[in-house]
Amino acid sequence: MKRSHETLPQRAHNVTQPMTLSLSDRDRAMLQGDHGPAAKMAMSIMVRMAEVYGADSL
Repeated sequence: MKRSHETLPQRAHNVTQPMTLSLSDRDRAMLQGDHGPAAKMAMSIMVRMAEVYGADSL
């Protein structure tokens, strides 16, 4: 079985460039767990995906 390879944005491969992701106060609170463990997990996934795709904000 052959696997297809998806190309990620060029920025995702540049590990020397620091990532900057703007989060609202509410986003930051969710990421810190202030809205419970499920919201914390969901936000951590969202932040990671934003980093992978080179997003500046959510």
